[in-house]
Amino acid sequence: AINDEEFFVILGPSGAGKTLLLEIIAGIHFPEEGEIYYNGKNITYSQPHQRNCGFVFQNAALFPNKRVWKNIIYGAKLRNRMSHKKAIKRAEELLKLFAIDYITYRYPFTLSGGEKQRVALARALIIEPDILLLDEPLASVDYNTMHRLKNEIKNIHEKFKTTTIYVTHNRLEAMTLADRIAVMKKGEIEQIGTPDEIFRRPKNEFVAKFIGFDNIFEGEAEYNSETGLTEIELSQTDEKIFSSRDLNGKVKLCIRPEDIILSNKPLKSSMRNAIEGEIIGVNDLGQVFEVKIDIGVPLKSIITHSAFIELNLDAKSNIYINFKASALIPII
Repeated sequence: AINDEEFFVILGPSGAGKTLLLEIIAGIHFPEEGEIYYNGKNITYSQPHQRNCGFVFQNAALFPNKRVWKNIIYGAKLRNRMSHKKAIKRAEELLKLFAIDYITYRYPFTLSGGEKQRVALARALIIEPDILLLDEPLASVDYNTMHRLKNEIKNIHEKFKTTTIYVTHNRLEAMTLADRIAVMKKGEIEQIGTPDEIFRRPKNEFVAKFIGFDNIFEGEAEYNSETGLTEIELSQTDEKIFSSRDLNGKVKLCIRPEDIILSNKPLKSSMRNAIEGEIIGVNDLGQVFEVKIDIGVPLKSIITHSAFIELNLDAKSNIYINFKASALIPII
């Protein structure tokens, strides 16, 4: 169940069924099985205009032959939710709220991607919806506009307290916007939880990898109460690693590439894990490098340009991976 006034994010890869689920909630499609309830009322087969949902599509879906203000008042006019005079006044308020009153009389083809999405948001909000549905609204805008719009969407939710269901494939969007997240795969919900629960306690390997834990370890764990550490004999290699979690028996753990520190020799630090491996690949990602290392199991590390130059890395050279015992996260 999605709570009243909640900002609920559906996160998953392309083809997971996220948009279809959103359209089923909106009444654009009917489900083959299952039911939808709103405030205790079964709305599974209610028509879209009976659900009072505002919908923002990924491509904004503005009417090309209507000026901005007419696009905004269209929903209110279609649903006969308010008088024409009130709709005009409400549109003016929303145009000012989104700081786009300067485009009131322009046509959609003259607008930037960010302006189009702001108009789409205003059009969705003018009907004072019970539920606001957002289908990847930031996918088609540039990086800087994405950050500004993300903040505006968060501020709008805090201002109007509208129950919001937001679809995205971007884990950073989900982390910064959501009260709770549902991770979706091939039409199934894999895990529901707060951002902290999802990102700190992934339920399975799919969730772990999708939210950025590219490195997965499997092994046999034994907790030592004297040291407060768990020793794990890896099943993929003869190496042993240490975790600060109290674990016993067969385990599966994950670690983010960002949490693996590379060095030419074992680091003298609080890090409990230092394993020698061989570099098997390097990818320049622009601001950082992705380094692939083989320690008997392939791993990834993300390092800065300066670290890459300082370490003088190249393929087939040996390197040490170092990471804290606390960086290992068990997969439930």
